[in-house]
Amino acid sequence: MTKKDILSLEGMHFFAYHGFYEEERIIGGEFEVDVSIEIHAEHASEDDALERTVNYESIYQIVQEEMSVPRKLIETLAYSILHRLKVLSAEGEIRVKIRKLSPPLAGQVGASAFEVIERADYSEKLLN
Repeated sequence: MTKKDILSLEGMHFFAYHGFYEEERIIGGEFEVDVSIEIHAEHASEDDALERTVNYESIYQIVQEEMSVPRKLIETLAYSILHRLKVLSAEGEIRVKIRKLSPPLAGQVGASAFEVIERADYSEKLLN
């Protein structure tokens, strides 16, 4: 039997200054971020110990810090968050999804979004 343990923080809401256009980086806008990290929580669940799992406060802190650095592209932002999250769990899948709410387009759009998913390549680790 195969199992996966996934820890997620969904709908983290930030007002931030990301955008390709200068006025977006001046005026700012609303963003939502979802993060999922594959972890190994079985031992933590056995003894109810936070230190044997990933503390979601650490996830939030990383996302909050990265959201405070203005970027032109949400793609750049998502990859920056992803790379920092690898420190917390380098052996499983990590997903980062960023939604820019009400992007400045000619029509009404609820959100633009970008998602990056990375899965550790176990075969690479075996070769090294």
